[in-house]
Amino acid sequence: MAGPITSSIVDSQFIYTGEPGSKYDTVVYVRDDNNNVQTAGSDEELQGLLDSGYTAISKNEYNNRRTGLDNQGNKISTVDEYLANNPQLKGRSGARELVEVFINEWIKTGSEDLAEDAMYNSIYLEQAFPGIKDDNGVPIYTISQYTSTERNYNVALSEKGLNPFLPFLQEKKADLFRNQIDPTEFSSRLEEIRSNVLDSPDKDLVLEKYNQFFVETGRPIEMTDEALFLLAIAPDADALLLDERFKIADIGVQAALKGFNISKGMALDLYERGYGVAEATQTFGTAANILKRTALQQARTSGMPVSESDMLSIDDYMSAFVDLDADALTTFTRITSAAASAESADVSARTTETGQVVGLTEL
Repeated sequence: MAGPITSSIVDSQFIYTGEPGSKYDTVVYVRDDNNNVQTAGSDEELQGLLDSGYTAISKNEYNNRRTGLDNQGNKISTVDEYLANNPQLKGRSGARELVEVFINEWIKTGSEDLAEDAMYNSIYLEQAFPGIKDDNGVPIYTISQYTSTERNYNVALSEKGLNPFLPFLQEKKADLFRNQIDPTEFSSRLEEIRSNVLDSPDKDLVLEKYNQFFVETGRPIEMTDEALFLLAIAPDADALLLDERFKIADIGVQAALKGFNISKGMALDLYERGYGVAEATQTFGTAANILKRTALQQARTSGMPVSESDMLSIDDYMSAFVDLDADALTTFTRITSAAASAESADVSARTTETGQVVGLTEL
């Protein structure tokens, strides 16, 4: 029969003498990760429980559990009491488990500060507050800061007509916090999206061009109102950059309205030359007119319909009258000269005060 716990173990753990119903004079209290408590009255019993994952309860922890007070004499809350007094945890995934970590550490150490440290190191913190830790697992917000920032994010979303509790936003919430985007900046980004896209009369084309120009190659996505708002969560997408991207997309939209599907490179080139919506509208409107006329002249000259591959394209037009490429200009000159002979029309280029050729006009 196993004998009582030896003095070396007794001296290092909390021992309760005269445990009612125990066949030993002294017992050691142990608990597992689920906070199940058992007692061991012999070396063999204790070692078996320790090997099974139990941990011996210290004198302080035992006293704290028995009295319900910490080392300072303050009442230790229960999990339900803590949740009732901290409404910011209400409804959050893993919140109860997180509080249990806090309460158990408070009981174990008698220190509310150490209990808070344990809570912030818990795996349940990220579950309850997505994005509260950085990529290295270090908290970058207090719970109070997180909930305050979250409230401001939700206000910004609501003001722009977006439900902050939509599932897709909940899924992306961690990115929003981890990128540490200031709520005021976030609101500004949302306004750029609202004014440049969602309120645009050409919204569908803007979305199409944004998808074409700025989605990572090989990974096209369907741009929806909701998906567009995710752009505001990107760490590098400040309001100025968003505005620039939408202005580039606007150039693509104006081209599309005139029947041209231009590349991102062409739109970017025009933007960098100082083109905006007005210049793009005039340029592509004139281009549509001139290219139609040159196609008709080509057909008239050859005496048969011209295949699409033989027609002059928007790329040819831009090379001739924006880039002022000599060969492209020669091609248009040859065709328009033939048109002049046939129709007695003189076609020439008109240039803006800044040196941009915005189209051709018939004199």
